[in-house]
Amino acid sequence: MKKKIYMWTTLIVCGAAVLFFYFRGAGNFKVYDEFGVARSAFPYVNWNASLDIFSAEVSEILDYRTLRTKDGAIIMLYAVARALDAPAAREFMKNKLIGKSVVISVCGDPENYSGIVRAVVFYDQGERCLNKDLYDGGFVDIKIKNKYLFAEEWFKNDAEAD
Repeated sequence: MKKKIYMWTTLIVCGAAVLFFYFRGAGNFKVYDEFGVARSAFPYVNWNASLDIFSAEVSEILDYRTLRTKDGAIIMLYAVARALDAPAAREFMKNKLIGKSVVISVCGDPENYSGIVRAVVFYDQGERCLNKDLYDGGFVDIKIKNKYLFAEEWFKNDAEAD
């Protein structure tokens, strides 16, 4: 009887391991954090460097890289250097974010605090990165210093397209 239990337990564990590695390799396996962000889907974010992560509701878009949350916090998108098409970027942000919840990964040192939070912002239940989507859409140019974002991973798809 003990041999049967051991055999079935071993079979189940091995089967679960095979399924785990199959789905992980197929890209269908995601692990979500407490904010609903699948961190593995964003390899260009240095999650260890983030100073804080929180969720908030967006109430206003101030410009092509700045938004205000319902509780009054001003969030500036980290690494966004300049606008290539500011009106379109602002419109994109309005359509995607107003009245919706976002996850904010804070970048920047507390001693440099000016009341404006520099951050990487995730939307659509943590499935999309606003900073990256604005860049990929051709709305903004970016400047990455490899502390909170990894340039090699960020530009990986650009290099593959060339």
